[in-house]
Amino acid sequence: MLINFGFVYLNYLVIRKSKQKEFLILVQGFNRKMSFYLLKVLFTGFLIVLITEVSKVSGKIGGIITAMPLTTLLVVFWLYYENVPNEEISNYVKNTLYFILPTLPLFIIFPFLITRYGFFTAISLSMLLTIIAVLIVNTLLKYLNV
Repeated sequence: MLINFGFVYLNYLVIRKSKQKEFLILVQGFNRKMSFYLLKVLFTGFLIVLITEVSKVSGKIGGIITAMPLTTLLVVFWLYYENVPNEEISNYVKNTLYFILPTLPLFIIFPFLITRYGFFTAISLSMLLTIIAVLIVNTLLKYLNV
């Protein structure tokens, strides 16, 4: 009876050790993933803060930096780094191109509205117009099977 108990206890220890290893591997993988997400959030947040601070000094330089496709490039680099297939990255860039056009009315109408109606009304109407334009483009893309 004692030998049988010892065998069961030994099996318990082996199983327990293997479960501990599996758990450690899981935790290490989770830590790497979370570290990468944290890096992405911090880097992207830093970029937004940097552009905001530059815009306080020079609206023109801030606008030039913002007009660059920095966000798109960041996303493309993050996708590539995460081993997303090239076809999916290509689709992302194509869809970004399709949806640039419906965002342009925001940049056209907002400067006009903010001087007449204030910030919140201007941004609300600009965003509403952008949403309507995005819905129209999305419907058009579906109709054209793009």
